Formats: sequence, C-alpha cells, structure tokens
Amino acid sequence: MNSDKANAVAKTIKQWDEKKEDIVCVVDGANDLKLFNIAGLRVAFNAQDVVKEKADVVIEEKDLIHLLGVIEKHYGTILAKSSN
Repeated sequence: MNSDKANAVAKTIKQWDEKKEDIVCVVDGANDLKLFNIAGLRVAFNAQDVVKEKADVVIEEKDLIHLLGVIEKHYGTILAKSSN
C-alpha cells in the first residue's frame, strides 16, 4: 500500500504538471518514506528516527504552523493565490 500512495501522488503531480522541486512532503513514519522520492523539500514531523535521517528539515513540535516557516525559508515568501 505504501508504494501505492507514492505512485498515486506521483501520478497527480504529473497530471498537475508540477516540478519535483516544488513539492513539499511531510512524513512521520517510515511507511511513507517513499513519498520523499517525489519531493523537493522533505519534512519530518514528529517522526521516527529513520525519517529524520532522510529529511531536509525536522519539526519536533506537534504544531504544523511551523511548516509555514520552513516553506518560507526554503522557497521565499508565501503568497496567497487570488480567488479572482
């Protein structure tokens, strides 16, 4: 099932014509490590040690608000898309 998840996400990314470097992947368990293969920014969130070793960034706090700072640091300012 784990590779199924990675394959499904990879298929969606391809359909959306997104680049690997523009994909952020947040993982906590080793069962989802294959998702790191499709991401330009790999984040371990309250994760197992094996995930932390493979991640670009580790977030230890149980609050995803910290992800915004990680994304801004990596990509630059986050701009909200206009709904117009």
